[in-house]
Amino acid sequence: KLKTKVFLTITTILTLSILSFIIVFNLQSYRQEKNSIKNTLERLNNTEKKQDNNYIQKNNNDLEPNKSEFKDIPFNEDFKFMDSIVYTITLDENDNITEIINHTPNDINNNKIESIAKEILSNNDIKSTYIKNLYISDYSYAYKKGNLLIIIDNSNIKSKLVSDLPFSIIVFIVLEMLIIIISKLITNWITEPVNNTFQKQKQF
Repeated sequence: KLKTKVFLTITTILTLSILSFIIVFNLQSYRQEKNSIKNTLERLNNTEKKQDNNYIQKNNNDLEPNKSEFKDIPFNEDFKFMDSIVYTITLDENDNITEIINHTPNDINNNKIESIAKEILSNNDIKSTYIKNLYISDYSYAYKKGNLLIIIDNSNIKSKLVSDLPFSIIVFIVLEMLIIIISKLITNWITEPVNNTFQKQKQF
């Protein structure tokens, strides 16, 4: 009975330690991806604010605005995101799509991007910033009514996060097998003196 109790205690402690480590690893990976999306959306939103300020300053100086001067780099087709799938959709005052820019070197055509944008815009409860569960959400976005819609495709991020789960399970199983072996060795080491003492007492 003592040996069983010691074995279960050691196994439980080591298992909980490994399980905590794996959970923290996955949470950290998730937060890193979520922060990356958040930073990208904020970066592009800040660029748009700078454009608006430049435009207002130009108008206050009674100068003829030149739209090409306000088209900052992130809203140019030459600007690419290598680690994210990002689309910029410019809108008119009625939220009609006026321009589609794909910032990612992929084979997705504008019709597909347009259908994604229309699906988001058709939502009655559209948010200014939308970043939900990356394990199930297909897209994250930032929206400014009558101005801009920035979309981030979560497919690559979702695939990475989901692929981490089986890997974590395999690691857990392998480590759990090692834990059982180690627990048996430690249990024998701890209980051996007790068993020897008990056997000596029985002899007397």
